Amino acid sequence: MNEDTRIAVCCYAGDQQQVEQSLDLYTHHQCPVVMLSPEDAPVNISGVENRHAGKRAQLGPDAHARHLAHLKILLTYPENHFLMHESDSFCLDLKIPDYLYAEPDIVWANIGDATADHHPGFPPGCPPLSFQAPWFLSRKTIEAFVAVADQVVYHPNLEWVDLYLVQLTHAAGLPWRAFRDRCLCPMSGCYDTTTGLFFDPGQTSLVLHSRPRGIPLDATMVAIYEEGLKIGLREVAKGANMVHSVKNVIAARALMEAYRDRH
Repeated sequence: MNEDTRIAVCCYAGDQQQVEQSLDLYTHHQCPVVMLSPEDAPVNISGVENRHAGKRAQLGPDAHARHLAHLKILLTYPENHFLMHESDSFCLDLKIPDYLYAEPDIVWANIGDATADHHPGFPPGCPPLSFQAPWFLSRKTIEAFVAVADQVVYHPNLEWVDLYLVQLTHAAGLPWRAFRDRCLCPMSGCYDTTTGLFFDPGQTSLVLHSRPRGIPLDATMVAIYEEGLKIGLREVAKGANMVHSVKNVIAARALMEAYRDRH
């Protein structure tokens, strides 16, 4: 099951508790697991490999450079297939879908809309999309990303890593597809096991103003996450197994249970 595959989780020191809480959702594929984190905010979790490269940054040129460095790290491993996550994405099925291995040199992602009206700056011909986690990549696609990375010119309207991956895919001329069974929406805030409180992960978006990490969830965020979790539970019950974004173990366990009970 899941032969010739490595699981990678992109995270940073502030995510470590979150990743540790849900570690079994990365190890359940029975593949080698590596945590990829910045040098200045390293994650070190026992029982898995930990590698560090690049600078801590949620977005911007440092985030792009770090992600490219992490992709290069994956090329140092012997596997030819990589299921690459962020700290709030999961594949709920123990078996990674066969269709991904049938067409491994396609860039597979949890694809969402990132319209050019909202993100001006996409180069001509580049699809105005968002390639969000998880990502299923082959050695060939990663090598192609690395080969064209110097051709991708940073644009301040395309500062997120998911938009950077779209540009790498376009520059490399690679085919891309969305996972067949996916759910992409904000399904939970973070959970602090010490205090028992849910808190805001911190984000900047077109809908929400810039929010610092660690503040208690306000009514707006509670409503967003409650509705998102309802959507997530409904979709996984119908078979969605590639999910993003789930930032605490309580929501992750609820989604896993719904997925297991779907039949």
